[in-house]
Amino acid sequence: MLVKHLARAGYQQDRFEMLLVTAEEAWHIHRPLVDFGERQPVGVGDVTSGLLLVKLLQGATLREALEHVTAAVYDIMVVTKRMAEYELQLVAAQDGIAKTRTLFHRGEALKQKRPHLRAFFCPGLI
Repeated sequence: MLVKHLARAGYQQDRFEMLLVTAEEAWHIHRPLVDFGERQPVGVGDVTSGLLLVKLLQGATLREALEHVTAAVYDIMVVTKRMAEYELQLVAAQDGIAKTRTLFHRGEALKQKRPHLRAFFCPGLI
């Protein structure tokens, strides 16, 4: 399961976080938040899901796919903001999607069985 926007009220307002969970492991990653003010671009979650699927179909590991997607979406957001647009600028950002310029590594890799993940979810995310 991919949580595409892991929001924790009043916590780290300058970052965008995601969580990828399988039966065996959980991956937590974050990137800087690109602030668009009151009018946020739409379709970021769709792009995130699509890029993750593509990377997995290309044979990437979960970790590799999550790191690539995080960087690619960040590049898309930066290009979109630089162009002062509301619609995601996928064509303008295509080079950054294919070969990411920024690297983000998963902040936490929790390789535990699911019962142990509860301890991570409750105190760490609420």
